[in-house]
Amino acid sequence: MLTTLAPRQNARQWAFFALLFIPIFGLMFVLGVFVGRSSDPVFPLVLTAAIIATIASIVVLGLDFRMGIYLILLLTLWDRLQTFGEQGKISGTKIAIGITIIFLTAAILADQLKGWSRKLGDPLIILGVLYLIVSLIGVPFMPHPELSAEFLRRRLNVVALMAILILAVSDREVFHRCVLCLVISGTLVACATVSEALTGKSLLERLGKSIPEDQLNTLGSFKGALRIIGPSGGPTFHSLAQSLPGTLAFGLLLYYRQWWKKALLVLCLAVITFNILGTGSRGGALGFAVAGLLVFMTCPVRHRFIKATVAALIVFAGLTAIAAMDINVAADRIANPTEATSTIDLRIAMWKMALNMWVDHPLIGVGTNGWGIYYNIYRLPNAPSAYLRIHNAFMQMLAENGLQGVLVYVGFYVVAAFGAFSAALGTMDRRLKFEATAIAATTFGFFVFAGTSNVLENELYFIVFGLCGAAYHVYRRECLTRSVPEEDRLALQPRLAAIARLERQQRARYEQNP
Repeated sequence: MLTTLAPRQNARQWAFFALLFIPIFGLMFVLGVFVGRSSDPVFPLVLTAAIIATIASIVVLGLDFRMGIYLILLLTLWDRLQTFGEQGKISGTKIAIGITIIFLTAAILADQLKGWSRKLGDPLIILGVLYLIVSLIGVPFMPHPELSAEFLRRRLNVVALMAILILAVSDREVFHRCVLCLVISGTLVACATVSEALTGKSLLERLGKSIPEDQLNTLGSFKGALRIIGPSGGPTFHSLAQSLPGTLAFGLLLYYRQWWKKALLVLCLAVITFNILGTGSRGGALGFAVAGLLVFMTCPVRHRFIKATVAALIVFAGLTAIAAMDINVAADRIANPTEATSTIDLRIAMWKMALNMWVDHPLIGVGTNGWGIYYNIYRLPNAPSAYLRIHNAFMQMLAENGLQGVLVYVGFYVVAAFGAFSAALGTMDRRLKFEATAIAATTFGFFVFAGTSNVLENELYFIVFGLCGAAYHVYRRECLTRSVPEEDRLALQPRLAAIARLERQQRARYEQNP
């Protein structure tokens, strides 16, 4: 609890909150409407009111500061729907991160977050600092260093997000709520997208935030009715936003024993799988399949054959439903080897361009976001004439930040997976075992996806890294409480000696009086 109210202090707390916070958030609302050029002020007003209510409840009622974490996880999956204005100048996720940092600092100063200083030495946080340093090294040597500012700011945001999760998730119940928050939020996003196929109008259109000229938000399936929402707005990233809650839902499905919970999770997985297939993202579908298979093979579950058959039927049902709605479906893109081959040839050409950039700049690379600056200089004949992102996070890191950048970025996956799998193998808590396995398996699925797209600044990746680190620290806390410290063992010796004397006395009395 951040605050403890004494009698008759409630009114004073509310007065303090009104005088201090309401003008600040009123200014935020004005910025959201005018600077963000929002065509409809209703959504900025609702989001601002929600943020005010969240902070008011924390300050006045003394609610747990971790409410900010759940808000961040929710808003990240609804990325395109919680920005102020068509251009997304002000993001609700970033506001939630700032709020959480403030109250996290307050909790630390009030000594309400035990062991936070030890977590600062977490290898993932150290890698995050190195990630920022590596990203900064080559920027001063770029022809246009100002073009790196946006990417550096986004990398700072995602590293801060990862550190918040590692510091704030202190026990298994908070970790469990984070997992549930992602599963529920991802399912709601999936349901909203499916509803667009039925109504013919997207949520972005209803909010006045869709851009007709931007075809990234529209797919040819569902008779053109499906508009993709989720981080970065593109179909592939929507599939990424669904694969994380989908994998976690699969882990919970294997864990729960009550039939009604299993039925709800099967329904969630059906909707999520339907959405992943509907995007037509081969990388997203492959990443989800890899993560799900790893969860299935590593979790201690019974009747694997039956459960594998159920999972296959869910996928088949999703493909059937998509095919029933439209002949030219996005799912055909997953199964079309000709198109896949042509796409691979195009990407291999860009990977060769990235390798040439690194050969010419082996020490520090061409600088963060330097790929776009040097694209036309290094373009190969079979690469597109128009600028196109590299579609491989590792090759992008090699070209822009050198070999040390690739090592740091790969280090996130290695350290995160090692920590989460260590927790899954060592914990005595059955629920934590399944959840840690699911989040660790997600790192493998995301690793596959990173080889097909540029995700260096994607929030969902660093949420996964942060949750992996949090799972390891929850497990370490369990180990500390499970083992008896040396001083406690020494303190038990006099008690054991007294018990032994009492036992000898009772035996002697029994022998004397049989």
